[in-house]
Amino acid sequence: MATKTTKIFRSTAIHLMWSAVVCVALIYGLRRLDLFAELDIKQLESLSANARSLASTIAQISATMTGFLLASLAMILSLSDHVLIKNMGVSGHLRLLVLRMLVSMTVLMLLVLAGLIVMVLPDVTECTLYYLTGFSLFGALGFMDVLYKLGRVLYTLSPLPNADDKQPVRTLYADE
Repeated sequence: MATKTTKIFRSTAIHLMWSAVVCVALIYGLRRLDLFAELDIKQLESLSANARSLASTIAQISATMTGFLLASLAMILSLSDHVLIKNMGVSGHLRLLVLRMLVSMTVLMLLVLAGLIVMVLPDVTECTLYYLTGFSLFGALGFMDVLYKLGRVLYTLSPLPNADDKQPVRTLYADE
C-alpha cells in the first residue's frame, strides 16, 4: 500500500514523463520533417537573429509565468485557515498542487536560462531551435496543468450564487 507522499510524487512523475514524451515527439517530428533543409546560408544568418529574438521573448514570458505561479502559491498558502485549504492539506492535494507549482516554476526558470543561453550563443543552428521549441512546450504544458488545478481551487473558493438562493451574494463592489 503506497503512502500519500508516494502517490503524490508518482502523480507528479507521471505528469512530467508524459510532458517529456510529448516534447520529445515534437522534436523528433520537427527534425524528421526537416523544415530548414531548403534554407541557404543568407537565410540562416537571418534565422540566427530571429532565433535570438525568439529566445528573448520566450525568456521574458517564462519569467512572467514564474512570477504568476509564485504569486498564486503565496495566495493559496495565505488562505491556510480556509476549510477547503485545510481539507486539501489533510487529503494531500495541497502538497500535490504546491509540488506541481514548484516543478513548473523550476522548468520555467530553466527555460529562462535556456533562452538566455541561446541569446549569447555565437551560432544558432536549427537543432537548437528544435530543442528550444520542445522545451518551451514542456514548460507550457506544466504551466497549463498547474493553471487548471489552480482554477479549480479558486472556483471552489469563490462565492458563486445558486439559482435557488433567496439572498444575493455580496461582493466587494456591491452598492450598499
